[in-house]
Amino acid sequence: TLRQINLPEMGKVVLSDTVGFIRDLPMSLVAAFRATLEEVCLADLIIHVIDSSVSDVIRLEEDVLEVLNEIGAANVPILRVFNKVDVAPHKPGAALDGVYVSATEGSGIDALIHEISRFFLRRRREVTLHLQPQAGRLRAQLYDDNAVREVTYLDDGSMNLRVVLEPQKLSEVLRVDGVSVQTELANLKY
Repeated sequence: TLRQINLPEMGKVVLSDTVGFIRDLPMSLVAAFRATLEEVCLADLIIHVIDSSVSDVIRLEEDVLEVLNEIGAANVPILRVFNKVDVAPHKPGAALDGVYVSATEGSGIDALIHEISRFFLRRRREVTLHLQPQAGRLRAQLYDDNAVREVTYLDDGSMNLRVVLEPQKLSEVLRVDGVSVQTELANLKY
């Protein structure tokens, strides 16, 4: 399942819900889901939802990390989300870093959104782009993506836009005809 959400201060991101992990899954099913799981390697962030109502949370997480390693996704950053905290007979200890939510009650969802936003905001860079008039469509897209911080219109019809973008998006933007980087500022820290 793919779903687009709008994060505060960040803009739009796409969430992809992949298959869940089941301990001792028959090898034939593992093979069937392998292609779906391999798409995880392309993710910017894995949101690992962990059922905190089970007694062996650590072993479940280790099983998932082993599969992620097998499919080549060991280097993709992971945000741990402990779900079902409303029904957990025991709460995962404070040593388990992550976000605690109850999807049923809706508690912790704001904290989850905040952590996802923080992850992406830390990766963004601030640059000033020079856009020629023919790059108007890109300008509109940057505004839609909530990336524009300041605009300066120039006498020749071009403009300078101070924007905050992820490195991959910046690379895409610079391939658009009529766009160049004016200045690159320090990485933003959040």
